[in-house]
Amino acid sequence: MDINDRLIISSLFQEYGVLLTEKQREALRLYCDMDLSLFEIAEQEGVSRQAVRDSIKHAAASLFEYEEKLGLHKLREDILEVLSSDLTPEEKIERVRKLTE
Repeated sequence: MDINDRLIISSLFQEYGVLLTEKQREALRLYCDMDLSLFEIAEQEGVSRQAVRDSIKHAAASLFEYEEKLGLHKLREDILEVLSSDLTPEEKIERVRKLTE
């Protein structure tokens, strides 16, 4: 998993992390946010490297599935883009309204 993947997963984790199991949350937090290796996480958690890899893989797949179904992360990005644009306040309100319909 490269740095771009980690950044995307970290962003999705902020939106949907509460939907993951405690073990998946901790593994992703250590891997993406703390930048620990699979070996370091396995050692810290007292499990195998493969177990950590599987947990991260399943958690990431779940996050992408949640985003595909709910689209909250994309909606947030779209709204932030509108709000930071040079549109008038009225135009911003209208665009945000359309995004949330």
